[in-house]
Amino acid sequence: MSKRACGQTSLAAVCELEPGRAAKLLPAPLTAIADRAFIYLVWCSLYSETSTVRERSFFEANIAIPCDGPAGEGTWFAAAYFNSRQIVRHAHLSGWTGEHAHIEIGRVPAGVARLVWPSQTPVGGWVARGGRREIEMVVRPGDEVDLDTTPLHKFLRVYGVRPFADQPDVTLEWHNEDVIHRIRQAEADLTLAGDAAALLGPVTVSSAYLMEFGIDLGGSRRVSGR
Repeated sequence: MSKRACGQTSLAAVCELEPGRAAKLLPAPLTAIADRAFIYLVWCSLYSETSTVRERSFFEANIAIPCDGPAGEGTWFAAAYFNSRQIVRHAHLSGWTGEHAHIEIGRVPAGVARLVWPSQTPVGGWVARGGRREIEMVVRPGDEVDLDTTPLHKFLRVYGVRPFADQPDVTLEWHNEDVIHRIRQAEADLTLAGDAAALLGPVTVSSAYLMEFGIDLGGSRRVSGR
């Protein structure tokens, strides 16, 4: 069996939505636990014995809705943006709404991160489709916090829902081991436009974070359906 793992730097904003919005975004059988969305901008470095060097680094961005499902609390990607069309196909197969996009994210090089963490300057990024920026985020990191004390405590449990005529097929992405190296609370400036703004409606950023973490990838397992 080949080993696959990834390391990620993530800019995350917790957004409060208007009442009833989250329930309208989620596919059955997932149900909303709050009118809230998590927006991530992610720089990812993938290790895989079967992938080329060119395939091992990519950007992604996600709009995740926290929810309850057949296997308990988790999230579902109402929108998942990737700079690789191959990964967009993976998103659709995983039961998410995947989109191809131009994504740029600032990142402290791993080799010097231990010398300059936390970043002394704001870290930002953006997502653009059709030449227009739909998501822009800048975070200014502060004190280190414990993931379990934040609204993101279940963010690594990601549901996928693939519709079928009689019953949806529901999976839960699972990992052999999740390691949060650092998470710092931050202040954030967030601007939404285009489809991202239309999807979420009015939002208020209630908290934000800068995270660095590693994952041993375990794939996904079916939790209900055919």
